[in-house]
Amino acid sequence: MGSERKPRPQVYDYLDYRRFTQDMIEFLKSKGLYSVRKFAASSGFKSTSYIRMVLDGKRNLSSVSAKQMAKGLRLLANESKFFEKLVSFAQSTEMSEKDQLYKELYNFRRFQERKSLVMDQYEYFSNWHFSALFVALATKWRNKSVKAMALALEIDEAQIHSGLKTLERLGLIEKREGAWISKDILLETASEMNSLIVRNFHRQMLEKAMTCLDKESVSNRAFGGLTMALSKSAYEDIKRKLTEFRQALSVAYADDKDPERVYQLSLGLFPLVSLGDGEVKK
Repeated sequence: MGSERKPRPQVYDYLDYRRFTQDMIEFLKSKGLYSVRKFAASSGFKSTSYIRMVLDGKRNLSSVSAKQMAKGLRLLANESKFFEKLVSFAQSTEMSEKDQLYKELYNFRRFQERKSLVMDQYEYFSNWHFSALFVALATKWRNKSVKAMALALEIDEAQIHSGLKTLERLGLIEKREGAWISKDILLETASEMNSLIVRNFHRQMLEKAMTCLDKESVSNRAFGGLTMALSKSAYEDIKRKLTEFRQALSVAYADDKDPERVYQLSLGLFPLVSLGDGEVKK
């Protein structure tokens, strides 16, 4: 029996360029199209140790070396452009830049076809009103018109329609007897996108919190804060307790009867100053 033939890896299936590069090299090897000499001749890379450090995450690719890598991997013109953009996306440390680069990746039609679910997840966590809409549709609020929903959320009707379509594609809601109803499921996100998605979600909610701080009366909101000096172990202990607290609240109020509003509970614990930097002068 012959060995099973592996299909050629498609760069549009990846959000990790290092994993794609490794898979593509393995594919080329299986076809007898890869050797250190061949790769060096086509890409211009002379050091095999450099390639290994890139694959191991110890070195990054510059814009020039990304083009060289694409050439060595025998990518087509459009695949090369996508690969170069993918490298920039993976290596960016500025979240606003990373956010923009992901949108540029999504402009590639082949990526849209393969990653439509990931983009829907991205949209869900990048728009605060999507999660508010999802939770509200689990109540009698679902019987409101699109116009009434838009007025309640203070957004336009087009955003409501967009939100409903995204929630449906994600399998979070379904239509029953003419009304949209939330389904009792959890949304799982692509692991490669977790960092960007989580940051987008919290950024949106923090911006909403700032609006509510000025707009809502104290009877409709609760804000508090505590500044503490903590050791690493104390910090980890508080993180664990905050997680347990959120979980306990979720269980305790999951079946709250006749809810009147959708609330967002955000718990933040973040550093203000490092106390371990520099020497203490006597």
